[in-house]
Amino acid sequence: MPETIRTRVVRAAGFADVLRRAAFAVFGKKVPSQVIVRDVGQLNKKIFEELVNRGVKKEDYIRITVEGEYDEEKQEIRWSNLVIERFIPETSLKDLEEKLKQLEEENKKLREEIDSLRRKYSEEALREVEELRRSLEEARREAEEKGREVARLREELDKARGELDKVKARVKELEEENSRLRGSLRAVMELASKALAKR
Repeated sequence: MPETIRTRVVRAAGFADVLRRAAFAVFGKKVPSQVIVRDVGQLNKKIFEELVNRGVKKEDYIRITVEGEYDEEKQEIRWSNLVIERFIPETSLKDLEEKLKQLEEENKKLREEIDSLRRKYSEEALREVEELRRSLEEARREAEEKGREVARLREELDKARGELDKVKARVKELEEENSRLRGSLRAVMELASKALAKR
């Protein structure tokens, strides 16, 4: 069955000795001393790491509560439910209250400044947004006009391409006609040559 160990309120710098004495008081009659020393040493190491992580200073006051159960077969004490309480002296509390009051006053001033800046920049932002809206509207109109111009030029280009295709077709016809005429001319010249040769 687990046994509860609870130290008195001590400075953090001296918790290890106090916890060791408390462990001997609870387990001294039924657990070998070397086991108590070993397992309390391991527990002290864990507590020290926790104090460091929590930012507890050596001069701070703490109280430690932990449950331990001795396993006779394994010759070890199993620790559980570790609780570390930190106590703040009354003078420190007054200092903290004074600092808290100062922070609240500073926080109030900062809030007022933020509200003032928010109002100021909100008005400026609205003006900038309106100017930007007008610029975008002008840009949209210009884009629409350019779009119409591009469409007109594209239409003219399509017409020009159609005319060009017609011209190409006519040129092809003329070339074919020219080729036929050249053939006919060669035939006539051959006949004329033969006629002259007979004379």
